[in-house]
Amino acid sequence: MARKVMLVDDLDGTPAKHSVSITYKGSEYTLDLSQENADRLDDALEPFLSKAAKTGKKRVRSSASDKAKNDSIRDWARENGHDIPMRGRIPESIRAAYENRNEGANTSHAEPYQGSH
Repeated sequence: MARKVMLVDDLDGTPAKHSVSITYKGSEYTLDLSQENADRLDDALEPFLSKAAKTGKKRVRSSASDKAKNDSIRDWARENGHDIPMRGRIPESIRAAYENRNEGANTSHAEPYQGSH
């Protein structure tokens, strides 16, 4: 049976739409935020970020929600006769089949926040 992952805003407990990662003073932080709180964070950081130099490339990191989704994909794949390893990269064909299992229904509730500015 597939599991549904729902993120909760870390500030006010409402449903979260975005997972936001921030690195500050050498520490990395992750927040799950509603659109409203993500916009508030964006507005608060904008005067600083508009003057800051970008460094490095964007890194993609796995999160707890990524692991939960991958576990769901693996469970679904096994239940539906796909041969899939317990660990490692999930083949794109299996990911696509999982995403299209209900004619395109999307069970993802969070997307990386790209900002509104």
